[in-house]
Amino acid sequence: MIPSGFEITHRILLIEDDPSFAKLVEILLKESDLIRCEVVNKMTLEEGISELSANEDYAAVLLDMNLPDSRGFETLEQLLAKHPNANVIVLTGFENQEMGVQAVIAGAQDFIVKQASDGQALAKALRYSIERRNVMSHLEETQRIAKIGNWESIPSTNYFKVSPQILKLFEKPGSSTTLAYDEVTAPGQPFSVFKELEAEAVEKKEVHKDIRIQTESGGFSYAYILCKATQVENGQYKFSGIVQDITERKQAELEKIESQERYENIFTESKDAIYICDMNGKLFDCNQSTAELLGQSVEALKAMDSIHNLLFRKDAGKAFIDRLSKEKTIRDYEVELEVEGEDRPRSLLITANISQSDTFEGYNSIIRDRTERKRHEELLIARNKAREREKVRDELIASISHEMRTPMNAIFGNSNLLLQTDLKPEQLDYVTFIKQSSEILLGIINNILDIATMQNGRIRFEKKDFNIYEMIESLSNVMNFQFEKKQLKFHLDIEEKIPRTIQGDRLRLNQILYNLVGNAIKFTDEGEVSLKVRILEENPKKIKLKFWVSDTGIGIDVEQVDRIFE
Repeated sequence: MIPSGFEITHRILLIEDDPSFAKLVEILLKESDLIRCEVVNKMTLEEGISELSANEDYAAVLLDMNLPDSRGFETLEQLLAKHPNANVIVLTGFENQEMGVQAVIAGAQDFIVKQASDGQALAKALRYSIERRNVMSHLEETQRIAKIGNWESIPSTNYFKVSPQILKLFEKPGSSTTLAYDEVTAPGQPFSVFKELEAEAVEKKEVHKDIRIQTESGGFSYAYILCKATQVENGQYKFSGIVQDITERKQAELEKIESQERYENIFTESKDAIYICDMNGKLFDCNQSTAELLGQSVEALKAMDSIHNLLFRKDAGKAFIDRLSKEKTIRDYEVELEVEGEDRPRSLLITANISQSDTFEGYNSIIRDRTERKRHEELLIARNKAREREKVRDELIASISHEMRTPMNAIFGNSNLLLQTDLKPEQLDYVTFIKQSSEILLGIINNILDIATMQNGRIRFEKKDFNIYEMIESLSNVMNFQFEKKQLKFHLDIEEKIPRTIQGDRLRLNQILYNLVGNAIKFTDEGEVSLKVRILEENPKKIKLKFWVSDTGIGIDVEQVDRIFE
């Protein structure tokens, strides 16, 4: 509201080539108490358009239709083409009043007959046009903010007028708001939708609906359109209405629908149990996985006073709700669920969040059943512990067996040597007993060592220098008693080029040869056992030897050969 005693001075552009009339207008406006004006006079249309281009703050334009550089209706058209938002009042003569009416239809705010004008009429026309323009400006700004445009059409006269907001919505290029109806509503044109609505509006008088619009850029917008049909002369119709851009709202609705569909798919298809209930446990909704976990139907669960009685033991439900109320969110809350027919409770992890609205207060929750995973983890732990115990046992046995076998070989070999000396009967019995006992014990130790080594999953070979001739001689001395006992010959054949000192694992080699020679003796009742050693490959850094143990015994079935080498 303008304060009392405050009056705005309006700048008025007068485009008039008659200096006397221009002076008269200035005098008449000064004498009027309806409006306070500052009048700027331009003599030609070109000068007037240039002035408007340089200074857009003119409240109104008084336009003479007949100027030196333009005459008739074309004068207004040229001005509005350059400045479509100008507040124009057309000046006409008595003989051109019809032109004034047409000018108003084309976009002028009013028209004044020069010969009939006086100060009050002129001031009143200016005042009204300025106020009307201000109101329209506020309305247009409101429509711009609300993304609302207005339109009207008269198909019979090829008239179609839209507000700038509609042009923006339809991405229609150009600044003219008055268009040719037949052209812009033709099939395939953006405004063809208006033509479709008009046919329906004739029948219903008023139509409103949401539509999808394909814009000039190839995209899509959404709009609410209201169309009213008013019958004019000759049975023709005038159509008018509003269009509001609802693209943002529509996209939000579509996104909400898509989000809801995604949620419903997850809710329905999830293997995890999902449920929503109030803080007392009264179920609002749940998926099928929840029903299967709790051994109930969805309908039965919804009919219960509280599902907490199924999920929690005794006071555990209250502890869960108290913690949830305090923390608002709980992750991986451990629960054990007793299930009929199962010997062990199921292990569950509950994740829950508080959910509040104007009509609901409760929480939503996801339950993961980790029973099988937990049992698998327990089995893994038990298996690893068992393997560790076996490993310690096997390593201990292997270590003890190695430590025991060395002295046992010495006891066994020396017993054989002692038996070859002159002994008293009592001494012979003692030594024989020692030899027999050491032989048995050495066999047991070797078997234990072999089994422990295989169960341990690996054999570590040493690389140490040793005298191969001494090793074979020691083997011969240890086994000599068995050869004599069975009256067998032991034939040893070592290639002379083999060096005396080689590098390798003496203990393993000795064990292998002892087992092979001992096995040959065991299955040979007469004849001989031979051990042959040959060089297969040799270079300055490496020598590769091959050992043969052969006998004249019963041999072995061909079918059993592969099994031996397992």
